Amino acid sequence: MKTNFSQTAAYIWSLADLLRGDFKQSQYGRVILPFTILRRLECVLEGNKPKVLAQVEKLKAMKNLEEDAREKFLLKAAKQSFYNTSPIPVHAEADALHVATATVHAMDYLLTWNCRHIDNAATKPIVRSICAVAGYTCPEICTPLELLSEEIEDVQR
Repeated sequence: MKTNFSQTAAYIWSLADLLRGDFKQSQYGRVILPFTILRRLECVLEGNKPKVLAQVEKLKAMKNLEEDAREKFLLKAAKQSFYNTSPIPVHAEADALHVATATVHAMDYLLTWNCRHIDNAATKPIVRSICAVAGYTCPEICTPLELLSEEIEDVQR
């Protein structure tokens, strides 16, 4: 069965209704629809994302390269008319929001069991640098077990 645009739009909005949570219906289009579009763009770029990120690393060595030339290299790597150089995938935006909320509210610790995207040795330095560039101090990111272990060690001393 072939789906038309109206059916696809209705399906997307039905998913938005499930995800909406506490947002007022009149407001969730401002949140859900942009994330839906970003996710679609990420899917389009997914196949060549490793090539784009590798190209970014190569271009870092070319200090005097003009922006237009840099752009051409990245577009060629992406094989699209646009590209994404962020190492954080769009589907991890909820994780980024979690970190941003803790950071902006000056929390000392961010507890998470999400070791894939947040409490990850490769991700934490990136998160810390993003926070620093924005003028914030990144909270200590750890699992509840790691935090509990620190407190137990302090009590035993």
